[in-house]
Amino acid sequence: MMQQITNKIPNEYMVTEDDARQYIRECAGSALMLITVYALFLAKIISPFVLFVVVALALPRWVINVHELMHIRK
Repeated sequence: MMQQITNKIPNEYMVTEDDARQYIRECAGSALMLITVYALFLAKIISPFVLFVVVALALPRWVINVHELMHIRK
């Protein structure tokens, strides 16, 4: 017997307003952190290695959050 194909999405996969606000907060926080670390690097307060580590950890998270925000429709 073949399963019937439905277009229903399970509730746990649905994005809520709270999820959207969390993505926006995380995007803003990541962007602020990246700008701050870059400014500290330009002021020669932190080393290039610290800049590399922070960018390597924060930039992918920021990109993922921006990508998820593009999927959210009102």
